[in-house]
Amino acid sequence: MFRRIWFASLLFNLNRLIQCRRCSGAMTLMTSSANKVALVQTAVMLPVMLTMPAGGSPTL
Repeated sequence: MFRRIWFASLLFNLNRLIQCRRCSGAMTLMTSSANKVALVQTAVMLPVMLTMPAGGSPTL
């Protein structure tokens, strides 16, 4: 059971990183503003960072 949860969490986090990269790449094509690209990256990763202090995982 632990391996299943760990593997699902691993795949979820990998997908989140790929999504962050794709979104920031798309924003780079839309605008040359570094602030807007950084805001997109922050918006994608913020839920993960907010669940870490609680010890939880977004997949659970």
